[in-house]
Amino acid sequence: MKTEIRFDTDDLAKELEKAGDEIVKRAAPTAALYGANVFYQALKAEVPRSIKGHWFSIRGSKKYWFEPGNLLKAMYVGYDKKASKDTLKVYKVGWVHKNAPYGYMVARGTKLETGGVKTPANPFMRRTYQKASAEAVQASADRFMEVAKEVLDGR
Repeated sequence: MKTEIRFDTDDLAKELEKAGDEIVKRAAPTAALYGANVFYQALKAEVPRSIKGHWFSIRGSKKYWFEPGNLLKAMYVGYDKKASKDTLKVYKVGWVHKNAPYGYMVARGTKLETGGVKTPANPFMRRTYQKASAEAVQASADRFMEVAKEVLDGR
């Protein structure tokens, strides 16, 4: 006498594939945004602020007046529709160049035509990345898992 037990995984595999597709569809946008927001908050803490307002021009062009804290006000986090795909969601974190055109010079510094340094670099973007990237990745992973549990629980 013998007993035969069969376990057909085809239906299970199909259900898991559907659940996986739903998880990615629902989790990817918010998981990416959670990570971007962690980076954005850390960036706001690193952005240098001048004590007083200042003028800005590039090589003698028209001068523009900027109030203290202008670079901070120009910071943003935004969805990049062009770079995003179904399974990849991209958010950009940085500053609006039009609102703070001097941001690049703050981050990279400026040099005199003689080769000397006029303004030393303040690499606030790099510092932020080094300080916050692990936390941002963890926030994204945690949010992804939250949504995955919701999908698997049928919510």
